[in-house]
Amino acid sequence: MVGKLKASDAIIRFNYDCLIERALEEAGKSHNVIVTDEDVSSWKEDTVNLLKIHGCVNQRASIVITTDDYWEFFERRPNIANILGSEAAKHSLLFVGHGLEDTDFNRIYLQVTRNLAKFRRKSYAVQLNPNPVDVDFWKPKRLEIIRRMLDILRQDAPWVFDFHGLNYALYHKWCRNVHPHALAYNTEKYVRLYTKSRRAYRGRHNQPVWWPLAALGLLVVVPAVPGVRAAARHFREV
Repeated sequence: MVGKLKASDAIIRFNYDCLIERALEEAGKSHNVIVTDEDVSSWKEDTVNLLKIHGCVNQRASIVITTDDYWEFFERRPNIANILGSEAAKHSLLFVGHGLEDTDFNRIYLQVTRNLAKFRRKSYAVQLNPNPVDVDFWKPKRLEIIRRMLDILRQDAPWVFDFHGLNYALYHKWCRNVHPHALAYNTEKYVRLYTKSRRAYRGRHNQPVWWPLAALGLLVVVPAVPGVRAAARHFREV
């Protein structure tokens, strides 16, 4: 998807990480990152603009994380809010990976598109298995829900798991020649155990703890002392 972006396209990012930047670099796409209100002046029409409205991990002061940050977003970043409105007026928005029940998403979308009225373009949201109530709720707001995500997953998942399979095993460092295999389960006979290393590791990290045994012995012996003394006194009197 990133590789098919045109120079005039824009990405509106809600997360703090830099995964999109890496994907753009790997795809050879020139891009311009906008994080704060001051960065809006660097907006470029001939490159992909990445608008990170909730901040970036590389600029900790920019991160929107508290409740006040979310509710005062439009007051604190009016320039970014204007850019969002401009993009919603000029382009159709495609939302990927957003839950339609998310309060912050709902507030930002409605706030940005409210003043556009009939100039608001239709937007789209890709959902895995949308709730029919959400579909009916968003349709009058010109947000169509694309239900193809489940079909795409069903079609692509078998190939993805086949060509990009992952096998792993957890084992101690004194075990060698451990190679998990998707088809072979009788590989234990090839495992090599370094008993000297195992013994040294157990000596450092698996020392016996004797006090629970001593405490258990006291719990057994102490209650029996009065009975033993009474029995001894009885035999002496006899």
